[in-house]
Amino acid sequence: MSEQKHSFRHNTLNLDQAYYYALLIYVEATSFSVAVTYNDQLLAYETNCALNELNDPQQLQDILSATYKKTIVALSSSVFSLVPDPLFNPDHITGFARLLDVKANEKVLAQVLDEKNHVVYKVYEQQWTAIAKLDLKNLVFASKGWIKAIAQNNPLNNQLYVNIGNNTIEFLYFKHNNIRLYNTFEFNNADDVVYFSTLVTDELDMLPPYTTLVLSGNITGEDEIYTHLTAFFPDVVLNKIKLLELPEQIAPHQILSLAALTLCESSEAV
Repeated sequence: MSEQKHSFRHNTLNLDQAYYYALLIYVEATSFSVAVTYNDQLLAYETNCALNELNDPQQLQDILSATYKKTIVALSSSVFSLVPDPLFNPDHITGFARLLDVKANEKVLAQVLDEKNHVVYKVYEQQWTAIAKLDLKNLVFASKGWIKAIAQNNPLNNQLYVNIGNNTIEFLYFKHNNIRLYNTFEFNNADDVVYFSTLVTDELDMLPPYTTLVLSGNITGEDEIYTHLTAFFPDVVLNKIKLLELPEQIAPHQILSLAALTLCESSEAV
């Protein structure tokens, strides 16, 4: 896997006019990525930043101290439950928290995921502490935008969507335009990614020769994960969904999860 680190500033970026811009922050367990956008234009982009930079910005002080038209903060979680709308009741959040094994120093959140599901998820103490000083009016489940972006692009029944983070991998499968499966796993190497990919396709009764893996996230077409997957899945492609105007050095699949936050608004139940 390529350890991607991106830093980009558009020559038109003017943080004195940040009240016209949107700030997107994607917070993982030990790091975060950030983007500044204006309409569909990417103005700034940073990845793999240390979490303490959010509370005590040094390298990103200019970006994180500006006043924006909108700030969207996304919290990733590998511990969650999808709840069909007819079964969801905010009064039962405590019960869901027990199922998620939420500790005293963790927090459970819930929100609408799509037209048919809520997501209940927990975030870790270090994530919650890191965002304490941010505008949390729009606080969202990190994968909500990625899921919505794919849903809007008419996913086919033979396509399995895969998003690769620093040490987590997400799988998303639609059947007849409805979420059939969404799950995440922690991984250490390319062999783990192949194992989980075959595990998920087996669970879905999908045959690798007839399955298209559509990849996004921390991956390139030349790295070890990609080449390992092609040994088992003949059809592996990089996700081409493009939500922002990007410089040549940033591919759409690399920024998709962060860019897709432009599709999100908060709808927190707790």
